[in-house]
Amino acid sequence: MREVDSYLKNVGLAIAIQLLLVVVVWVLVFLFSPALDSLLGIIIYFYWPILYLVGGIVNPGGELGSLLLGLPIGIVVYGIVAGLVIFRMRRTH
Repeated sequence: MREVDSYLKNVGLAIAIQLLLVVVVWVLVFLFSPALDSLLGIIIYFYWPILYLVGGIVNPGGELGSLLLGLPIGIVVYGIVAGLVIFRMRRTH
């Protein structure tokens, strides 16, 4: 049971870090729009596989819908994967 708690803590931490990073980048891009637009491009590029998958399966109605639906799904999916990687790394050492 302790292993499950450790894994869930890692997943929660990974999701929180990603969410914080995305929100901070989003706010910075809106405050300093022309200068920091490349940061938003990097975030979209990082989550592109999930955005593409959501756009193809769900068809949310355009790029904005795909972004608003795919980004939270991508954060959760990458959080689960990162939590698993961290859990395995800590378990083997």
